[in-house]
Amino acid sequence: SGDLSILAGQALTPCEYQVWSLLTAGWSEVQIADLLFLNSLTVRFHLANVVAKLGTAYRHETALLA
Repeated sequence: SGDLSILAGQALTPCEYQVWSLLTAGWSEVQIADLLFLNSLTVRFHLANVVAKLGTAYRHETALLA
């Protein structure tokens, strides 16, 4: 996987990076939420931040950057 701080132009937070890493490994939002003891809305919030920072229109584009 690439260096996200270079790809994004700004660093992801540790939580954003962890959620993004699990998403790119094939985990669903619900699975990520369960694993990290988070609400699924919190997972969606982190993923929305990742998408915004990477400048991609859709989450599947973000996953392809892995």
